[in-house]
Order: sequence, then C-alpha cells, then structure tokens
Amino acid sequence: MNISAKDVMSLRKKTGISMMSYKNALIEANGDLDKSILILCKIGKIKAQGREYKETKEGIILTHLSENRKFAFLLKVNCETDFVARTDEFIDFCKNIFSQIVIGKIKNDDEINCKELSAKLGEKISVNFFRVEIVDDPNKFIQTYVHTGN
Repeated sequence: MNISAKDVMSLRKKTGISMMSYKNALIEANGDLDKSILILCKIGKIKAQGREYKETKEGIILTHLSENRKFAFLLKVNCETDFVARTDEFIDFCKNIFSQIVIGKIKNDDEINCKELSAKLGEKISVNFFRVEIVDDPNKFIQTYVHTGN
C-alpha cells in the first residue's frame, strides 16, 4: 500500500502523534483516515493505562474570584513533566476547561475528559476542580494567590 505524505500530515494534524505511528496506523487501516484514528486511539489508551501509576508533580493552577469575593474556582491540572506543563497545547487545554468551569458548563471533575490529551502528549494527566464559597458571613472573604509560574 502506498501512503502519501499528505495523508500522514493530515492524520498528524488531527491527532498529534509521531509520524511513524501515523504511517503504521494508515497502513494497518488500508489508508482509511477514520480507521487509522481509531487505531491510534486504541494505542493511546493502551499507553495511558500503563501510566496510571506515574506521579503527576508538574502542571498548572488557575483561579477565578467572584467580584464580591464570596466564592472562587480553582483548577489544578497536573502532568508528569515540566516540559509538557509548559506546552501551548497543555496550557490551552487548561484554559479552555477553566473557562467552561467559570461559566458553569462544567460542574465537577468527572465532566473533564483529558484522555485524548494524555494519549497525544504521552503523559498521565490528572485534574482537580474546586469551588470554594463563604456563606452567611459578611466579614469574611476569599483571596487567591498562585505562585509565579503556576
């Protein structure tokens, strides 16, 4: 089977996995892009399962404080290495998820799916989302602080 560079690049743009993995998936799928993506997803899930016991000590923390300072959202997304934590893809994922939390589209950790990103970046990713609220005390308020570098 002849796989064109154009097909490989098209698949790479959709999934972000290495060129040889794309080519092998395209060959296995007889050139069918959709089937090759499914093959790559299965491979990614297998790789992700092998990472379930890895530690996630790097990452990013995002906070949002209400104007009245009575409630705040905190999102902590961890990965295995600082290299991944600094990538635009990881940061954009975190910001996108957080914007959905702030507007109320996401209400808890279970609604956040990071499996695709984990498979694409090749690292375990863990997510924790918190909502903090002060009820019935006009003399108390919330303040947030995130250390430089998140």
